[in-house]
Amino acid sequence: MARDKFIAQLTKELKANGLKVNKEKVSGFIAAVAKSMAEGLINDRALIVSNFGSFSVSKYGAKMIQSPRGDNKKFFMPPTDVVKWLPSRKIRTTGGSKAISDEEYKKLKENPELFREDLMAMDQVEAIEKEPAKNPYEIIIEVKAINDCLSDESSPISKFVKNIIREMKKLSAEKLEIKPNRYSSEIIFTANGSRQSTRILPKESQKILLDKFKSLADNESNLLLISTGVEARLQTKLTPFGEMLIVEKIIRSV
Repeated sequence: MARDKFIAQLTKELKANGLKVNKEKVSGFIAAVAKSMAEGLINDRALIVSNFGSFSVSKYGAKMIQSPRGDNKKFFMPPTDVVKWLPSRKIRTTGGSKAISDEEYKKLKENPELFREDLMAMDQVEAIEKEPAKNPYEIIIEVKAINDCLSDESSPISKFVKNIIREMKKLSAEKLEIKPNRYSSEIIFTANGSRQSTRILPKESQKILLDKFKSLADNESNLLLISTGVEARLQTKLTPFGEMLIVEKIIRSV
């Protein structure tokens, strides 16, 4: 249902309940409800609306994602808050799918080509339907806290930082800069005073990437061990678009 059609339907229902409203007032009412719901989720991370359902905010852990452009590039996605909606029984009953007739069932069972290839056979669906479902309207995902992502050596952010250091060594770069811009961030590898390579990443990844580098460095000296006899000094400075990290290589005699 489109927005204008929804407003018209809601206006009709409110008038049927004896309220004197028009489409302009209903549109403002919807905007106020949306704002109030957003405030409730921001403050309490949960919201219950009678006869409509309950909303909750879940945090998804950091991970590497494939570029949607099809260029085989990968990007780091930081931990993300996602709003989940569990419909009320009334919504599930009236808005849910309806059971098919026995005739339709038999037709589908006799013609499996009517199913998409990624769907199960009808007999398998029958077996699953007989099993008691815990909650078919909720997806539970186990995620790690942000501190765990920073300390866990097998987390996506740890692997991402290792790849950056590995590329720094491969390019023989003396300096690495993680620089925020207006809409994205750059990873700049510099050798012999000239730029050797540049990587682009979402700006949202900047903060957690810097925190990971800092967690790997010595707290007092801000030195990061790259390989045997090779260390790097971490420095940060503020730019108009956020904090910038500078990693400069220091070669020590072994």
